[in-house]
Amino acid sequence: MVWEKRGTSHLGFVLSFVIFLTFLLFMYAMIEPVLKIQPGKETLLNDVKNKIVGEFEVEDLVIVTVKNTSDITSQQDCIVLQHIIGLEEDQIPESYVQNNYLSIRDLSGNNFDYVASAGDKLKIGVWVAGDLKKEGYFLKIYYSEEVKDNSGVTGTGCTPTDDYEMSSKVTEESYISESKITDLKNSYETDYAALKTSLDIPAGSDFTFTFSSPDNSTSISPENVDIPDTNIYVSSFPIDYLDSDANLKLGILKVTVW
Repeated sequence: MVWEKRGTSHLGFVLSFVIFLTFLLFMYAMIEPVLKIQPGKETLLNDVKNKIVGEFEVEDLVIVTVKNTSDITSQQDCIVLQHIIGLEEDQIPESYVQNNYLSIRDLSGNNFDYVASAGDKLKIGVWVAGDLKKEGYFLKIYYSEEVKDNSGVTGTGCTPTDDYEMSSKVTEESYISESKITDLKNSYETDYAALKTSLDIPAGSDFTFTFSSPDNSTSISPENVDIPDTNIYVSSFPIDYLDSDANLKLGILKVTVW
């Protein structure tokens, strides 16, 4: 009887081990496809994120700074910068001025109107009475076809001046445009299949996106998107953008793939 019990116990151990091993093999067979697909989805997430940012980017945005090099002696509320419009390397192209593709701000974020004046001159204003004489000016001028920010200058008594210093042009490709984000949203909702093709998203994979300002005053995303509960991959990151009023702001872009 002692040998019989030992044999039965040994057989039970072997059977338990076989059952356990079979369970492990079954679980691996179930998980292994997920393990294979996960790296692919992560790569797809990065690809989609980069391509979407490429769709949003303002390719022709240029930023220059202009500051006075001599004191402003009069109480004028506007200035006229001479020889700043033209085809030279250190000038603003006339087409951008004529089409109102400029946005002019000081370092505090105050916005200034502008208008071309006598060919190569740019009239800028309007300052609060006395501020221009007291503080002078240090302006950042943004120009791009994605910028449209002008209502004309109503200031008077502007004295033309060459006493300013203009920085070299800086071309920015990291800014994106709110209008292009809206365009992509519309493309998503009207012809998702064509958009997937243009972004090289493979069959069997899908994506969506949400763009928002930190305070959620701006939020843009496709509507009625059915996102699954599992196997989704998400990436969120900050990015500078031009809003609909040509203000430079910080936004959050979230991309989801599955």
